[in-house]
Amino acid sequence: ELSVKDLRKQLGKVYKKGLDLYMEHACVTIPERNAQELEATELRNKDTPSQPSTSKSYSTIPEDFIKMYSRIREMDLWAPGKAPILARPRGGDILYAQTNRLEVPVRDGGAIHASILESITIRGEERVRNYFIKNYIDFNNRPVRSETDEEHGVSLSKMKSTVKQLIAEKDLRKRRATVSKKAEVKKVMKIDDIIEEYNKLRTDNKQLNLQQLPRSGLNHDGYADKLAEARRKLFKKTPRLRERIINDIDDEYANNELSTEENRALLLKDKLFTFPQSTTSRDRYTKKINVMAVPM
Repeated sequence: ELSVKDLRKQLGKVYKKGLDLYMEHACVTIPERNAQELEATELRNKDTPSQPSTSKSYSTIPEDFIKMYSRIREMDLWAPGKAPILARPRGGDILYAQTNRLEVPVRDGGAIHASILESITIRGEERVRNYFIKNYIDFNNRPVRSETDEEHGVSLSKMKSTVKQLIAEKDLRKRRATVSKKAEVKKVMKIDDIIEEYNKLRTDNKQLNLQQLPRSGLNHDGYADKLAEARRKLFKKTPRLRERIINDIDDEYANNELSTEENRALLLKDKLFTFPQSTTSRDRYTKKINVMAVPM
C-alpha cells in the first residue's frame, strides 16, 4: 500500500505517454527517496543526519535519460520492418523517415543527421584510447587527471549533431586544408596547427625544398605567412591538388544522412551497448526471479 502511494505521488493518477518508463524509473529510485525522507525526518527532529546504506546499493537513473529512452522508443529506430518516425505533429500526419535516410527535424528548423549514431561509438573509443595513452603510457599512472588540463588532459569533444553544424564543420575543414593567403591561414588556424601542417607538408613534399620551421621566434603572422607561401608552391607544382583535397572532404560527408535498418542493428552490437561477459555471468543476470505485480 505504501509503495502504491509512493508511485502515485511520483506519477499522478492520469495516464501520459511514456508512463511505463517513468514507472520503471520511480520503482528503481524508491530506496533513494526513502533515504532522503529519513534524512529530512532526522533533520526536523534535530538529530545528526546519517547516510543510510540502502541509498548506496542502487544507482540513480537520470530523468533526462528516461526521456531520451522514451523518445527513441517512440521513433521506432530499432523496430524491424518499420520506418523511423521523425515527428508526431499535433493535429497533423506522422512524419516518417525516407528509405535509408535519417534527418530528424529540430525546433530551430534544422535537422539532426544520422551519422551521430555511429559518432557516439567512434568518439567514445577514441577518447578511451587517448585517455589510456595520456595517463598510463605518456605519464605512468598519473595521480591527477583533469578535463581542464590543456597539456595532459583528454577533453570531451562535442559532436556536431545537426546538418547545419556539419556543413559548417565541412566548410571549415576545406578552408584549413586549402587556404594559401596569410590572413586566411591566420583566421582559421592556431600557431600549433600551422606548425604541424607545415612540417607535414615539408616531410611529404621534399621536392619543394622547404626550410625547417622554427618553434619560436615568429608570431602568428609569421607562421601563417610561412605556411601560405609553402602551399602556394605546392598548388603551383600540383595544379589539381586543391580540387582533390576538396573532393575528398566532400566524400567524407556525403553519406551522413544514410541510415539503414541493417546498420542500426549492427550498431547495437557495439561493445558500448553491451555488458562484458564478466558482468553478464553474475547471478543477477543469470538467475530467474519472480516479480509480483502490484495493482495500481
